Amino acid sequence: MLVPLSDRPRLSDRFPWATAALAALLVLSYLVGSGVGGVFANVAEQARAWGYAPSAPRPAALLTHLAVHASSPHLVGNLLLILTFGPNVERRLGPGRFALAFLACGAAGALAFAAAAPAETLPLVGASAAALGVGALHALALRGQRILVCVWLLVVWVGELPARVLLALLAGLDLLAVLVAGFGGGRVAAPAHLGGLAAG
Repeated sequence: MLVPLSDRPRLSDRFPWATAALAALLVLSYLVGSGVGGVFANVAEQARAWGYAPSAPRPAALLTHLAVHASSPHLVGNLLLILTFGPNVERRLGPGRFALAFLACGAAGALAFAAAAPAETLPLVGASAAALGVGALHALALRGQRILVCVWLLVVWVGELPARVLLALLAGLDLLAVLVAGFGGGRVAAPAHLGGLAAG
């Protein structure tokens, strides 16, 4: 397991409003999908309504799938990515262009998933492709940035990696998932991740 915790150095003291708003919307959407407020009975119902199903694609779902997460660990993992990579990318791009880039990377991930697994019946959910696209922007546009990460396999290691090294590791893990499970196979939508990374 490889978990990003923060990036450094911070480019400025300007508060990343768009990053914070996107993170808050994802948390709110997860609560709605968990039955809070009575909008959806559960996450599965929200996924059917908002997820992107390659076998029956809806244009709006290119974006709405970003707001659905299958579980709290799924949500927390994406929030860690967004809150690690997002603030400094937003400081570089500005809030409007950052939000557009986030959404574009998410849509690109859905299209990549559909191209790789056109008959997939389970809808694509989650903001992973968008978050990884922002990670790609971070690695390419912000030279010299380092990421504090926590890695645990048999032992736990916490330390810093260059942003580009972390991006290469994340891309490698998704490529490995494709090789092991095939396009669209397994519980991780690796083709969507790779589409978001490529868009970023």
